[in-house]
Amino acid sequence: MKELEAEIIDLSGKWCKYVGMDHCKSRDFFWYITKSYSYGESPKYYAYHNGYRADSWTSQEVDSEEDAMLLLVDKLRRTVNKEIRHIKESIEHTKSLPQEERWYSIEELENELNALEGNENKN
Repeated sequence: MKELEAEIIDLSGKWCKYVGMDHCKSRDFFWYITKSYSYGESPKYYAYHNGYRADSWTSQEVDSEEDAMLLLVDKLRRTVNKEIRHIKESIEHTKSLPQEERWYSIEELENELNALEGNENKN
């Protein structure tokens, strides 16, 4: 489980650096795993995120914290990878535009990409 926790910390750290660069809503910085006791039964776990940039999400209930962590890692990977693809597409699109029609500079977009890919020292 320590490896899963390390991956959650790494992915959520990349996400926070990325989100904090442009459009910061504090709720985007929090990813949760909850342990729920009900009806006198064994506890259930679920992962969730009440995000703005990344949509709000709740996993299915599972029987172990490790399974909830696996669901959270999967969600974080998909979220980060989706944004990486989006930024790469934005870079290509932005390169095709005249300078005066660009909303973001190539450098700004590359900085966002580097944050998500864990390459903050580039540029």
